[in-house]
Amino acid sequence: MRFIDPDTAVFVYDSWSSGGPASGPFPVKAGTAHRLTLQLPSVPSTAPLSAGEIGLLRVLLDGREVMKESVAFHHRASSQLYFATNPIGGTTADGSFRGTLSTQQGRLLRGGAAGLLSWPTRVRLLATKRPWFCLAAVLCAVVTAWTVQRLLLWLARHPLAKNPSRHFVASHEPPHRWFIGIAAGAIFIFAALITGGTFHFLAADSFGSFYDYQAASLLHGRLDVPQSSLAGEAFIVQGKCYGYFGLTPALLRMPFVAAGIAFGKLTRLYMLTYFAIGLVAVYGLLCHATRIVVGPGA
Repeated sequence: MRFIDPDTAVFVYDSWSSGGPASGPFPVKAGTAHRLTLQLPSVPSTAPLSAGEIGLLRVLLDGREVMKESVAFHHRASSQLYFATNPIGGTTADGSFRGTLSTQQGRLLRGGAAGLLSWPTRVRLLATKRPWFCLAAVLCAVVTAWTVQRLLLWLARHPLAKNPSRHFVASHEPPHRWFIGIAAGAIFIFAALITGGTFHFLAADSFGSFYDYQAASLLHGRLDVPQSSLAGEAFIVQGKCYGYFGLTPALLRMPFVAAGIAFGKLTRLYMLTYFAIGLVAVYGLLCHATRIVVGPGA
């Protein structure tokens, strides 16, 4: 909802990378409640869609139709339904609606669709639709309670000294092997996450080709990139497309682009490399800080 002036507003529909239409202006008055009816093509569309899908959008305000358009839309996950808030970000709307939305019964709507349901209904649906989740939650609660109890008993038997020693003693052997083992596990988990468990590292990803195009442009002495590499995120200046991402990743890709190696498919490998370098850098800082506190023998 966009205000033209304090007493006039329009509704705007925005589908990511496609944009959308706006309604005609209509009068509004601060402090007045209105009845809003929406028919959105994305609401029932929880199954995967083909590219360029078009559906019907209808908006009724106090029973009067103010928008009726055929619009582009995206598939949504079953849990991705939100009211008066914008959790995915973007630049066309604020993070939350400044007004209030409520049901006809007066229940305030903000956040996920759970706001449409009472607490007894939520508990019943959770127990019937996701019994394994409920069982896991109960088990976690039991394990947590047992662990806290054991910890409290141990602390009762081993009270902390009133004046603890501030003298640190270095280990005979640096814990490099521990770091290597833990870092290897973390890198494996991170690799599984960024590849969706496939461990296919040479693959095209959304926005993954931008830095390759940017590197190619830099090799030719330019900063603009093809619009296809940015879709709706591009800044258009004098007919040329620019991105708001920094140049460093593009600079690192320039050798591969110049050699024609895996154009647009290196994002996952670079992310994994950055992650590993970050772990090593943090561990190096830890070792350096330990040597400052304990001494050069640590």
